[in-house]
Amino acid sequence: MSLLTACAGTGGVPAGSSTSTAGKIVFRNYSLGNEMALISSSMLAELGYAGEGYEERRLSYYSKLDGDASKPSTKACHDDAMTGLVQALKESGLDQFTVAGPAPQLGNSRTGKGKAFEITVNGETTHVDQQGDLSAFINFMTLYVEVYNAYQGYNSVEGSVQFEQPTYGRSLGGNR
Repeated sequence: MSLLTACAGTGGVPAGSSTSTAGKIVFRNYSLGNEMALISSSMLAELGYAGEGYEERRLSYYSKLDGDASKPSTKACHDDAMTGLVQALKESGLDQFTVAGPAPQLGNSRTGKGKAFEITVNGETTHVDQQGDLSAFINFMTLYVEVYNAYQGYNSVEGSVQFEQPTYGRSLGGNR
């Protein structure tokens, strides 16, 4: 069963409930100079976007993104999708590789290459990069890609990027 199907099967999760995840996960590809982010409905509410529930908050969020070139690849998602993704990442061993604080704005200082995830959940920010365990990082990317690609982003900013599913044996850039 796919991760997204498992997340969707839990039904809607009201904002502020004990199982609701106010979160944002940003994937940074330093070698290409882009980032792709998922932001939950509860996080949108915390950031002050108007609306009752996911659909209205998403509309409020995307209407303010129009023309904002700094966020062309951010997608709003349901709380239960964020909750399921965070849970799946933790179950796959994410916690043993995370470092407290936000991800660096620039990649590996020697090469300027690499990839990283910045994870903000319920007010706490951590990050993980590919410089550690590469197979674990590929697993994290696979989980993230499934949820990221399931959501449609709505804005008119040029340069929006579709995340490509990673394949084993393909170089992820940076040091191995």
